[in-house]
Amino acid sequence: MDYQLFESNPRGHYLTSVIIHCANSILLFLILERLNRDILRSTLVAALFCIHPLNVESVAWIAQRKNVLGTFWSFVVILAYTDFVKRQKLFFWVILFLSLSLKTKPISVTIPFLLLLLDFWPLQRFSFNLNNTKKIK
Repeated sequence: MDYQLFESNPRGHYLTSVIIHCANSILLFLILERLNRDILRSTLVAALFCIHPLNVESVAWIAQRKNVLGTFWSFVVILAYTDFVKRQKLFFWVILFLSLSLKTKPISVTIPFLLLLLDFWPLQRFSFNLNNTKKIK
């Protein structure tokens, strides 16, 4: 698609990567703000994500577009899952976005485990009594 739009002009390819990376930063902010309700911390973490050299390197190298796209779809999966937890409907979107993430980058196979961890904390959908001692009256 990039080649259809920009042909051999590298500026267009870089611009597409920068736009997706900015969308990733915004998605990360939305996820963190939704999970912990702290705008300042969420902004700080999203800004650090935006300027971190490992993430910027994927933007600078056009050949690493799969990293930028994989991150985008992974963040969309997490955002859709948190929405599913609140509304208890539309799980179809989580599956759809997860399949797109898997098509982009195979490491996305770990996302269901991440969602399970999110269920424990911070979503607190499961609670365990780790202290199984009975109180003596």
